[in-house]
Amino acid sequence: MAISVASEVFDTARGFLNDINADIWTNTVLLTRLPHAHRELQLKLRNAACPVMMKSSAAITVNSGALTVTLPSDLVEPIQAWENSVGGGKATATPMTESNPLLQATQTTTLNYWEWDGANINLIGATANRDVFLRYWRRIAIPTGASDSIGIWDGELYLAPRVAAIAAGSVGQAEMMAALTELADSALSDIITSNKGRGTATSEGSIKP
Repeated sequence: MAISVASEVFDTARGFLNDINADIWTNTVLLTRLPHAHRELQLKLRNAACPVMMKSSAAITVNSGALTVTLPSDLVEPIQAWENSVGGGKATATPMTESNPLLQATQTTTLNYWEWDGANINLIGATANRDVFLRYWRRIAIPTGASDSIGIWDGELYLAPRVAAIAAGSVGQAEMMAALTELADSALSDIITSNKGRGTATSEGSIKP
C-alpha cells in the first residue's frame, strides 16, 4: 500500500462534485484548490503532534563566532537542538537549552543556548566550530502535479472532500461547501491515527534527534 497521489484525490473530489467525466473540474483546475486544503491538513496534524510532521536534521555545522543556524528548507519551527564537536555525531550530542530571550553570555567552546525568533535560530556563538542537530516541525511538500504524492497516509480522506468543498464554494454553492467540509473534518481522527506512528506520544523535550 502506498500513499495516494493527487490524481486520486481529484478523482474522488469529482465524485462529490458530480463531475466524474471532468467536464468542469479537471485535474488542472482542482490542483489550484489543493494547496489550501493541504496546508490545513498539515496544521491539523501538527496540532495533534503527529510524528509525520516532525523531522530530524543531519549535522549542521556552525562556524566559530556564527550567531545563527542554517535552517533546513522544510523547517517550520524548531522543537529541540543538540550540539557536538564537528564530526562527533548524533549519538553523543549534548542537548542545548532554549532561551527566550537569548541569554547574554561570553562565548565559550560550546554553544549551549538557542533562541527561535520566528524566522531564525539565534545563538550566543562559540569559539570553536560546532555541529548542531535539530528536531523540528516540518513542511510536507504540496503536490504540484497530478502524479505527485500527497505525502500523508490516508490524507485523501480529508483532502478529497475538502478540495471539493473549496471548489463548490468558489462557484457559490455554500451549502455543498459546508456539507463537504463537515465530511472532511469527520475523517480527521482516522487520519491522525494513521499518522501517529507505532510509538506513544512523549514530551517534546524528550525527543532525541
